[in-house]
Amino acid sequence: MLGNSDYYQQELDIIRTTSTPLIGICLGAELISYAFGGVLKRMSSKLDKDIVLTYLDGSLMCINPNLKVAERHRWCITDLGGELE
Repeated sequence: MLGNSDYYQQELDIIRTTSTPLIGICLGAELISYAFGGVLKRMSSKLDKDIVLTYLDGSLMCINPNLKVAERHRWCITDLGGELE
């Protein structure tokens, strides 16, 4: 899991013990899943691409519409774990 799960132990402990609802994006989602028994798999190749930011319902999502944001993934969730849906 994620190379060295000891590196993320503090985050996993917080996820497992908090009463605050959590939402995870990318690594956050992977850590939440793993903390509740989910299974992660290292992808055979890294996904690496740029994301183009857009406007949503006429609202500005970003002050700089030319901002380049990278998307990189090396892990995927193959099983969420028993308590997640």
